Amino acid sequence: AWRDYALLVVLAAAALMAKHAVAIDDLFTAITPKLATLQNPNDVHFTSAGYDFLGQHVAASIATQLAAK
Repeated sequence: AWRDYALLVVLAAAALMAKHAVAIDDLFTAITPKLATLQNPNDVHFTSAGYDFLGQHVAASIATQLAAK
């Protein structure tokens, strides 16, 4: 039930962002293949390297958007 609701929220947010041409930086997709090395075992938090990865990903995304303007 909550997963269905979460999916609806994500889809609604994506549609709203697309409608208003707001860029989306999909960190979930970026980090998922690397969770074994970038997330603490049995934990929801990331390692230092994981936070570095996410920060670099966000910075690159922002730089791309700024360069396009």
